[in-house]
Amino acid sequence: MSTPTNGNLGCITFKSIKSVPSSSFPPVEQDQEAIALLTWKTSLDNQTQSFLSSWSGRNSCHHWYGVTCHRSGSVSNLDLDNCGLRGPIPPAIGYLRNLTTLYLHKNKLSGSIPQEIGSLTSLNDLQLSTNNLTGPIPPSIGNLRNLTTLHLFENKLSGSIPQEIGLLTSLNDLELGTNNLTSPIPPSIGNLRNLTTLRLFENKLSGSIPQEIGLLTSLNDLQLQYNSLTGPIPPSIGSLSGLNFLALHFNKLSGAIPSEMNNITHLKSLQLCKNNFIGQLPQEICRGSVLENFSAIGNHFTGLIPKSLKNCTSLVRVRLDRNQLTGDIAESFGVYPNLNYIDLSSNNFYGELSEKWGQCHMLTNLNISNNNISGAIPPQLGKAIQLQQLDLSANHLSGKIPKQLGMLPLLFKLLLGNNNLSGSIPLELGNLSKLEILDLASNNLRDPIPEQLGNFWKLSYLNLSKNRFVDSIPDEIGKMHHLESLDLSQNMLIGEIPPLLGELQYLETLNLSHNELSGTIPHTFDDLISLTVADISYNQLEGNLPNIKAFASFEAFKNNKGLCGNNVTHLKPCSASRKRASKFSILIIVLFGTDNFSLKHCIGTGGYGTVYKAQLPTGRVVAVKTLHSSKDGDMADLKAFKSEIHALTQHRQALWLQFICRELILVYEFMEKGRTFGYTAPELAYPMKVDNKTDVYSFGVVTLEVIMEGIPENSSHPYQCPSPPVNQVAEEVVVVVKLAFACLCVNPHSRPTMQQVARAFSEQWPPLSKQFSVITLGELLGHGHGDQTS
Repeated sequence: MSTPTNGNLGCITFKSIKSVPSSSFPPVEQDQEAIALLTWKTSLDNQTQSFLSSWSGRNSCHHWYGVTCHRSGSVSNLDLDNCGLRGPIPPAIGYLRNLTTLYLHKNKLSGSIPQEIGSLTSLNDLQLSTNNLTGPIPPSIGNLRNLTTLHLFENKLSGSIPQEIGLLTSLNDLELGTNNLTSPIPPSIGNLRNLTTLRLFENKLSGSIPQEIGLLTSLNDLQLQYNSLTGPIPPSIGSLSGLNFLALHFNKLSGAIPSEMNNITHLKSLQLCKNNFIGQLPQEICRGSVLENFSAIGNHFTGLIPKSLKNCTSLVRVRLDRNQLTGDIAESFGVYPNLNYIDLSSNNFYGELSEKWGQCHMLTNLNISNNNISGAIPPQLGKAIQLQQLDLSANHLSGKIPKQLGMLPLLFKLLLGNNNLSGSIPLELGNLSKLEILDLASNNLRDPIPEQLGNFWKLSYLNLSKNRFVDSIPDEIGKMHHLESLDLSQNMLIGEIPPLLGELQYLETLNLSHNELSGTIPHTFDDLISLTVADISYNQLEGNLPNIKAFASFEAFKNNKGLCGNNVTHLKPCSASRKRASKFSILIIVLFGTDNFSLKHCIGTGGYGTVYKAQLPTGRVVAVKTLHSSKDGDMADLKAFKSEIHALTQHRQALWLQFICRELILVYEFMEKGRTFGYTAPELAYPMKVDNKTDVYSFGVVTLEVIMEGIPENSSHPYQCPSPPVNQVAEEVVVVVKLAFACLCVNPHSRPTMQQVARAFSEQWPPLSKQFSVITLGELLGHGHGDQTS
């Protein structure tokens, strides 16, 4: 075999090509075979023709890629699997009458299988799988009496399986799966006595499984799943004593499992799920002690678990969910050293959970939900250290949640809802750092929700509803950055909603209803853009309703104390002071980002303040400055100040004030190389003494920027205010702006101290003597004769 000359690797599998000794083959014209192959080449697309560039001349046995010949000179093997061939299989293929192997699988061949394929009577291996072939399987395929392997799976073949398939009595391996084949399985298939593998899955086959299937006594692999087969399993299947794999799932089979199946003692995998079977499970299903995979999901099986299954230590995966099986759960199952997955949910098992489950050290999934299990959760479950999913929900379990569950390091799903569990959530559950789903709803759990839940940084679903939890919602829940669904409804929670919940940017569903929550809804909720469903009804909440679609329905917020909202049906309008007051909620975020201003987060200290580096729940890194007092100073002239404002607008960088309150806490965008020019006091540019008044200057700049809600980058006017404030807000703005201007004095000694600033913030602010809209800049700078507020 020659390699492609165009540089394309093409086929993945390269078989060594040798001349095969000829036997009693009829004479064939070599030219005729070469012409047939060249004719096929020209019918393929240009890329394929280029790939087969070695196919030229009249001697197909002379270094043609993928072609092997007998010593007589005729073609014996055509091996072009996984070569990207595009185009049809031509009728001229029938001229290769001495061909014994035809490998064309894993290409992009289209069209139908030509009737002339039946002329290749020397074929023993035909593989056309994983292509785009359409149309029926030609009846002429029955002529291939020497065929041992026939692979036509993963195509788009249609029509029925031809009766002539029964003529292929030499077949060992018949695979027609993943096509569009229809009609019943032909009874003639019973003639294939040498068949070891029969795979007809993922078609549209109908009718019953033919009784003749029992004649295939050499069969070890029978896969008929994902069809529309009906009727019972034929008793003759008990003749397949050597069967290792039997897959009948996702059909419409019915009736009881025939007792003859007890004769099949070497089964490793039995798949019966999603049918309409009734009666008991096969009683001797594991008599040979080799069964590994057993699934009977979604049938109507009744009765007890067979004894052979209880003692089947070879089990690896078991799914018996959604049936009507019964029996004492502790007596029905044993210890399975190899068991990886078991689902017994939605049955009628009763009794108490056995501590033996903790001895299944390979177990990753245990689901016994929706049964009638009672008693306590055995602490020994904590020894099944491979557990990743534990679902015991919807039973009658009582007692406390065992703290030993916190010893399951791989657990990512814990469902214990709809039981009668009591006590508190054990703090040890906080060790489950991989937990993604936690449902403890509808129990009798009490006490405060533990702060340790904040360790669940991967959690996406949290449901603690319908319990008796008390006290406030812990702020740590706001650190669950991946949370998508949060349900704390129908408890006895009090206090305010933590502002940190507004930092949960992936939150889609929120239910806090039927509690005793009070105060206002944090302003941070306005940024929950992913929130689609919310329910805060039946609380004592007041203030502004967040302006997002999740709160559009009256049902989402009804029965509260005093909520308001502009243009919201059923709610009175809100006052204008809501937005400013809500900014105090960010203080809570800052406290957590700095671990309550821990020294380990300190990155610098000045005369007027200490700077901390903090990471917000959203992942944003900020610099936090806490300010303290210094010396007094005076205000400078307007001309010098305007020059500095011009410099600020030209050099403004990413540093900006995120939050300001009477506690004098400033939050800036963190920058690795410190402050930017626009926030730097002018004296730092000159060789003069620098003192604490430089921090006062920066305070003045960022204070003005907050008031203006940011300086426009390309504006010709440094400061452009939004619509004028009114009432108390106007009074506050005037006082803050006057203080900011005082801090911006060019002469450092004329600036106020931070102690003076703090005192001004805490004093009673007098009312304005004139409307805000007519106050001049000169009056704010102290040059006019307006109201005296400072």
